[in-house]
Amino acid sequence: MGRPKIYVRIGINAGVAMTGKLALEDRFENMAIGGGVNLAPRLKGLNKFYSKKVRVIKAVVSYVGDRSTLRLVNRIILKGKTTPVNV
Repeated sequence: MGRPKIYVRIGINAGVAMTGKLALEDRFENMAIGGGVNLAPRLKGLNKFYSKKVRVIKAVVSYVGDRSTLRLVNRIILKGKTTPVNV
């Protein structure tokens, strides 16, 4: 009621990553690194192109199974990659 709408875009990937706290001189930062982490923001960026809110890579389907309805949108080569992925 009277609150502004918030629009978000989400990219979901499944893969290997390393996470942890990085101790800097004056603060701590939570970090996540790895190929699995780097692909998610690229998927998120596709949402603007497809006018959708959530994008997942095919590898996620094996984790979700039949608990959700997913459909193949396209097979694309993401920025910085050479192999196409099913989205």
